[in-house]
Amino acid sequence: MNIVRYLLSRISSLVFGLLGLKIEKAKNDRSDLNVIYRELFEANDQLVIFDVGANVGQSVWRFKRLFRNSSVHSFEPIGENVKQIKTRYSGDENLIVNQTAVGEYQGRETLLEYANNAHSSFHRLLPDTIWLKKRSRQKRESPGTYKKKETPVDVITLDSYCEDKGIEGIDILKIDTQGYEDKVLNGSKGLLRKGGVKLVELELIFSPIYERVANFSDIEKNLVNNGYRLVGLNTPGNLARDYIWQSDVVYARDDIFKKLTG
Repeated sequence: MNIVRYLLSRISSLVFGLLGLKIEKAKNDRSDLNVIYRELFEANDQLVIFDVGANVGQSVWRFKRLFRNSSVHSFEPIGENVKQIKTRYSGDENLIVNQTAVGEYQGRETLLEYANNAHSSFHRLLPDTIWLKKRSRQKRESPGTYKKKETPVDVITLDSYCEDKGIEGIDILKIDTQGYEDKVLNGSKGLLRKGGVKLVELELIFSPIYERVANFSDIEKNLVNNGYRLVGLNTPGNLARDYIWQSDVVYARDDIFKKLTG
């Protein structure tokens, strides 16, 4: 199947080249990361997938296309987003939607909701950045009005969630929480310590956008120290050229790393 896909890709590139056109991946195209998952799992496998920071279900759709029989546990704190996910996937008994944020402690936190709620975070946006000016114009807002409201939300940990639900292991843990990724991992220490997660996919933001974001050092405290190794990232870049530079990265448990590279 991978050979067929590769040949079709090469043929498409040649045809577009003859027409003077060039195919380029969009920034943050996760198709490169999907190659990792297809290498490890079959389409009919019954995987357990956690989608932390689900927004309106983009990753639910992606993982359901890859692995149709998978059980997806979705975590999203914004009520209107949760409604969209439930409406879109009504009747799907293998989708468990949780209206909550995920972090390092159970409790309540104040979520800052922005004009594009995909940017909502527990961290404040830096003022006067190129990113904020561009995003504000897209939403016909000023940088000063891009934040719409502050909402107290429930926060849980994945360790407590899995204990409560009797979940022994996660095949794919995807985290996209706008700079809060290390806090999610802090609340998953028990799972990671016992190797209860096979693969961790998360977004890292390198551009100065929020007052605080997780970096490699922050996340690797819980990943590398528990035997996880980097196996993929999807967005090259640099801050001299790119006003927005972020990348999705994938870490694999040691035995999965060896399976991919052996």
